[in-house]
Amino acid sequence: MNLAASTHRHIPMFLRSIVPLDPESEAQMAELNRLAATKGWRAALQQVTGESGAAPSALLASLPITDKSNVLEIGCGLGNLTEALARRARSVSVLEIEPSSAQFVAERCRQEGLANVFTFIGGDDCRLPFGADTFDVIVVNPSLERCAARFHDGSAADAQHRLLEEIRFVMRPGGTYHLATKTPLAAIA
Repeated sequence: MNLAASTHRHIPMFLRSIVPLDPESEAQMAELNRLAATKGWRAALQQVTGESGAAPSALLASLPITDKSNVLEIGCGLGNLTEALARRARSVSVLEIEPSSAQFVAERCRQEGLANVFTFIGGDDCRLPFGADTFDVIVVNPSLERCAARFHDGSAADAQHRLLEEIRFVMRPGGTYHLATKTPLAAIA
């Protein structure tokens, strides 16, 4: 694993540049993290977003995860899938591009006693800060179609190709990956 260039609230950070959220989203995430630390992550999530934080059970059932699996989740959002993955896997490494989301996920997993979750901030350059053949299962939440938003080294197709090559590099031989997209028309070159 590469050494982090910096940390954000004790979370290793591998971002080339930090792009602030819009003011409304920034305020919402600040409130979510503040409430998570004082009232608990469930109460915070319900109060700020109205969500329960439940994982999509159909997706979880389709993933070949055992208690021996080392899992990488790219684009963990608020950790709905992260928590469920961690309850089934040996370890879960999450890579999130938004520092405030990574902070919430780290706090959520801490409150749930999930010591097998390792949170990282990065991915804006479509690179994964992990060594070769590290993961048995890789879950890419709707990140492939968005991975080029902060990529400055070529086209959207170049960004997607780089991320797919990185996934292949960090996945163990015989491993599997799941690509989730928000739209069936996502550009995959």
